[in-house]
Amino acid sequence: MRKQSAIHLAGIVIAGCVFSGSATAAPPAGCPTENEVRASVERYILEDWWSPSQRETWQIADVGDFSFGPIKYGSPRYSECPVRMEYSFRVWHNDGRIEETRKGVGETFSFFKNNFDEWRFTVGPS
Repeated sequence: MRKQSAIHLAGIVIAGCVFSGSATAAPPAGCPTENEVRASVERYILEDWWSPSQRETWQIADVGDFSFGPIKYGSPRYSECPVRMEYSFRVWHNDGRIEETRKGVGETFSFFKNNFDEWRFTVGPS
């Protein structure tokens, strides 16, 4: 009996580990992973939106503390993957002010790969 109980318990533990995986589903084929979505948005904000010249013009000391809500995928079409999410980040000004920016409400991000196989996106209304 003990051997059977141990085997049964081990089976329950293994099944629990297999089925408890990540709370998020894998993205549809042709779509970026959630980590790739986050990295693309952060790169855009840090390099394009708040570029070095913009930071100098607006006296920005730093940009960071990104926070993302759930990432929801639509059905990919024509090499683009629609994604909806809300996110926020903080902007530290040289004068000590800290500003929080929230984005993504009512927007759909259309992710695609550029000619260098990097994920990029455009944003439009939902």
